[in-house]
Amino acid sequence: FWMADASNISTAAGLDAAIQAANGANAATNQIDLVAGAVVALTQPLTAIKPRTYASVAIGGAGATLDGQGVAPGLEVGGGFVTITDLSVVNTTGAGLTVVSGGVATLSGSNAFSGGIDVNGGALVVSSQSAVGAGAIGIEAGGALSFAADNTSLANAVAISGSALVYAS
Repeated sequence: FWMADASNISTAAGLDAAIQAANGANAATNQIDLVAGAVVALTQPLTAIKPRTYASVAIGGAGATLDGQGVAPGLEVGGGFVTITDLSVVNTTGAGLTVVSGGVATLSGSNAFSGGIDVNGGALVVSSQSAVGAGAIGIEAGGALSFAADNTSLANAVAISGSALVYAS
């Protein structure tokens, strides 16, 4: 088990370094924790979250906000298994969260993604309505939307195109 920074992360440089370390870590489980309530200003894109095959990264937001300031995209899950809990991603160019082929993003707790969520060939696992926030969700061809619990409903606009899949628990 590896933790990015025991003192918690409060800067874009610290978060990007933690993502890079988690992507290259040999540990099966990697934890990245942000300072509770911190506002992390993003001035450029973060490294895509792509842990090694069969590895996972858990991002504990603790109510923190990633602010793209209108110039940076949101988080990108490009591979492996990523869990995001209690995080807001705002003022981004495009989607607040993008999941691409090979990536599986599990959302839990209370999150917000300005610009919504795009799933382009990867998979999005939703634990509750509050886990996805209020933005639109787009599931493109080859993408999948799955619900981790019975009787989970979404109030979000959901657009499904091509051969996307939707699974109930």
